[in-house]
Amino acid sequence: MEAIAMDRLILDSVFNVTGILDLEIEHKVNEHGRMTVRGYLGNSPEPAERLPSEGSEIKLMYTDEEGLTEQIPLFAGLIQKVHIFQEGGVRQVILSAVSGSYLLDQEKRSCSFQDISMSYKDVVKQVLQKSGGSAICSIGKETQIGKPLIQYEETDWEFIKRLSSHFHSYILPDLSGSCPHLWFGMRQGSRTAHL
Repeated sequence: MEAIAMDRLILDSVFNVTGILDLEIEHKVNEHGRMTVRGYLGNSPEPAERLPSEGSEIKLMYTDEEGLTEQIPLFAGLIQKVHIFQEGGVRQVILSAVSGSYLLDQEKRSCSFQDISMSYKDVVKQVLQKSGGSAICSIGKETQIGKPLIQYEETDWEFIKRLSSHFHSYILPDLSGSCPHLWFGMRQGSRTAHL
């Protein structure tokens, strides 16, 4: 497993973060991904306090040693909280962000899926289609729902999570894009990076 040096990290957001001091990324089953980053706040044409921030996209990537070949996403999502402060005469910012899957957890809906020949994969894809999301299904690909399914006063996130429990499994948000993408069931692959 490869360690990543802080100077190889690139943060892309509405804030001009010139150096990263602290970083924490959480990626847990059945929960939205979260990132907290603290860094130096550089100068920008617009005062940082006036920049639109909550809900804006943020992306953290790392590069190869020369920074020329490839930028690999570690986290992409939406800014939830911003704290700007000054320490030792230097402006700093703490940004808290959540994965794009959070967009699936905003509005409670009610609908039904009555075609019992539909697979669980078909239901999940249909639910995510409304929000521009997608899923990689490692469970329920061919399994028919067998009886009508009701989504009643549940967010899409809650409903899909409940469907995964039919297989004694879970959902896992994708952290590489700010759109609501997720795995329905166990994520395949073993590529990891340690900071």
